[in-house]
Amino acid sequence: MKKRQEIGRGLRLAVNQEGERIQGFDVNTLTVMANESYEDFVDKLQKEIEKEEGIRFGFLDDHSFANIVIGLEGEKQQYLGQEKSKDLFNFFFMKGYINEKGKVQDNLKTDLKENKVDIPEEFEAVKGQITKTLRKVAGKLNVKNADDKKKIDVNKGVFLSPAFKELCNRIKYKTTYSVKFNTDKLIEKCAKDIRDNLIAGKGKFIYKKALTEISRGGTIAKEHHDSTSLIDTPVHDLPDIVSYLQNETNLT
Repeated sequence: MKKRQEIGRGLRLAVNQEGERIQGFDVNTLTVMANESYEDFVDKLQKEIEKEEGIRFGFLDDHSFANIVIGLEGEKQQYLGQEKSKDLFNFFFMKGYINEKGKVQDNLKTDLKENKVDIPEEFEAVKGQITKTLRKVAGKLNVKNADDKKKIDVNKGVFLSPAFKELCNRIKYKTTYSVKFNTDKLIEKCAKDIRDNLIAGKGKFIYKKALTEISRGGTIAKEHHDSTSLIDTPVHDLPDIVSYLQNETNLT
C-alpha cells in the first residue's frame, strides 16, 4: 500500500454521533504506527510524492520567488517576476545557501533557524516573503546536542515484572536485537574454558556383527555379537573418507 494512501485515510476528519465532521486538533490526531523506522517511512513518502507529482523537496528553482507580491497598481497586484527571482537564485548560490542544482544546504537552514539569512538590500521590502518561501523549501535542521545524552538506569522492578514480560512477548516479533561483543576476548575465554574444563576420554572402537538371511519372504538381519575396545595409544585424526570419495567421484 502506498504511503500517501495510509496518510490520506488517517487524515479524514472524525465524525460525531450526528454524522458531522469535527474540526480542530483537540479531536483529530493522526498517529502513524510505522513498521519501519519513521525516518524510512517519511523518506519513502517523500520519494513517492516526488515521483508521482514531480515535486522536488528541498530544492529552489530560479522561478521560486517570481510570484512574490511587491505592490499594487490600481487593483492589480504586481509580482517580483522571473528575472528578479533568477537574480535571487544566483545570489543564494553565490552565498553557498544552495548548490548549482538548487539543493538547499545546511548553512541556509542554520541561518534560517538563527534568523540571520543574508538577502540583498534591493529586496528588503519583501524580505519577509522571501524568508517565508525559503523556510517552506528548506525544511527543518535536525541538530541534536550530544551533551544532552543521559544515562538511564534499568528499573529492575519493572523490567522483571510479569506485565513487562507479557508486553515483550507481544512485540518481540517486530523487534530486532543487536549484540556487540569483543571477538578476541570471546575466543580467549572459549579457549581457556576448553583447556580447563573439557575432559576427553580414551578413544574406543565399537563394532557389531549380524547374520543376514535372504529368503522368499524377504531379507532379515539379526545381530548376534557386539564388542567395545578401548584404545590406549594416542588417537590420530581419521581421514575424511566421505569427502575423499565425493571429490574423486563428483557425487554428492
